[in-house]
Amino acid sequence: MTTRQEATPGPSRVWYWVGGGAALIGVTGAVLWFVLGLLSLSHQVEGFQRVPIDGEPRRVNLLRAGSYTAYFEPRFGRASDSGPAVDARLVAPDGQEVPLSSYDSDLTYDFGGYQGRAVFTFRIDSPGAYQLQSSAADGGVLALGRGVGNKLVTSIVGAFAIGIVGLAVGIPLVIVTAVRRHSARRRDAPPRYTAPYPPPPPPPPAPGTGPPPHPSAGASS
Repeated sequence: MTTRQEATPGPSRVWYWVGGGAALIGVTGAVLWFVLGLLSLSHQVEGFQRVPIDGEPRRVNLLRAGSYTAYFEPRFGRASDSGPAVDARLVAPDGQEVPLSSYDSDLTYDFGGYQGRAVFTFRIDSPGAYQLQSSAADGGVLALGRGVGNKLVTSIVGAFAIGIVGLAVGIPLVIVTAVRRHSARRRDAPPRYTAPYPPPPPPPPAPGTGPPPHPSAGASS
């Protein structure tokens, strides 16, 4: 004996799982993207070349042409935007001085036990061994490497975009599925039974047309 399975009104419940999965993937992907970005930044900061700020010329090996950023890492305390000024001079292998430009925004980092503040940028046309001479009121360390600002922005914006896309797909899908299932359920529901109203009572008889009165008990015949 077979029974007919009642059809589910509207879209399948599977779309709830699809919408929820899309939202979950978006949020998870955003968190993962951001965490991986921070780990990459931490490894980058740990790999900076570091020279003491002591007024002596120090050799730094810059292995690739392009733009670099110098970060001041204090000897004690935390790096802050109001830290001491750093005077520096960078000389190329051919004896030419490399122009240094002050960093145009406030950027600090705190990764892997290193705390730094961006102080200046420079660009080299060819790799090689350069001489860096620097001085500051409280000493410290100069760390040289590629800029971390763009990578930090990419980590934040990328995580935000991934999360927004996942939520923008998943939440509307769940809402639309719920609305359509509710509408289909109301449309396919059997009509409600309404009991008919009882008929009105008959009108009273007109005067003089009623049945004759019954003789009273004890009346003479």
